[in-house]
Amino acid sequence: MSEYIKVAVDAMGGDYAPQEPVKGVIDALNEKPELFVYLVGQEEVLKKELEKYSYPKDRLEVVHASEIIETGEPPVHVRELRREPCPAAARRQGGPVLHRRCVLLIVPAFVLVLAFLKVHPVVALLGSSFLAIIMGIITQGDHMDIIRIIDSMGIGFSADTGVAELDSLLNRGGIVSMMEVIAWTILTLGMGNCLKEAGILDAFLEKLLVLIKKPKHLVIATLLFSLVTACLTASQYLAIMLPGLILRDQYTKFKLDKRVLSRTLEDGGTMFSFLIPWDTAGIYTASVLGISTLTYAPYAFLLWINPIIAAIYALTGLFQFKDESGADEKIEEKAEKEEA
Repeated sequence: MSEYIKVAVDAMGGDYAPQEPVKGVIDALNEKPELFVYLVGQEEVLKKELEKYSYPKDRLEVVHASEIIETGEPPVHVRELRREPCPAAARRQGGPVLHRRCVLLIVPAFVLVLAFLKVHPVVALLGSSFLAIIMGIITQGDHMDIIRIIDSMGIGFSADTGVAELDSLLNRGGIVSMMEVIAWTILTLGMGNCLKEAGILDAFLEKLLVLIKKPKHLVIATLLFSLVTACLTASQYLAIMLPGLILRDQYTKFKLDKRVLSRTLEDGGTMFSFLIPWDTAGIYTASVLGISTLTYAPYAFLLWINPIIAAIYALTGLFQFKDESGADEKIEEKAEKEEA
């Protein structure tokens, strides 16, 4: 039978325990083939008692509970000092029990390897997801089939561990719970493209280019352009792409290495986007953390310190690498003229 009626029995409680509870469980298993019993108690005592009987061993599992709660013990004392492990508590409530095995570390290790090899994100996500499904079937196959695992990816996994903080972390709702974030992402990307096509960003750039007289002005302008684009378009992607495409030629003009442009875009567009409540990056982070953007912003030191450091570098001239490609071309042209 593929589906059993699962029952947890406290074998150490009641009169004449564990002899009478064990005897009752054996009788029930022999009479009802659809029954699966978790027998909870001191493992050595229960296994010794079970040796007296003949029963279907594939439908009974002993769950070890090291301590026995006596009748006269105060409830507060029991709650504070005699907490059961989560697996035993889950079995008592009839819920699924997740088996924690070292082999499951293969999945995060696989993700890290793909990231190190710079595998395409879509391929990495699909590959790691399929591997996680396979490992779930192998390690949790006694109570989790492939249909339930795939459902968990979509609608989330429901767990009741008895620890509120852990339940809040595990019961997040799967991909379906992210639909609001996905909708906001689509809308903000659409708004950003509308602003670009309407020429609003180009008008801002024209005013900005007039102020650029020196390399340090260019780096500061890149930072400002990234920040303004992130605020207007609510898109981290556009905050990196648009300033990079538009200001690239200016870096060539002022003989600044493109590494400076790349670093400045990261310091401005990538970092600062997480501090904007209506930006896709800020919306996503707030939904994952469960707190507002303005709540975590004061503690996200890296996000607001990086643009400041980038501005200091620009004003002091530190790490403003020069583009040597033009000099190499001039040397080659001079050598060719001398040969001629």
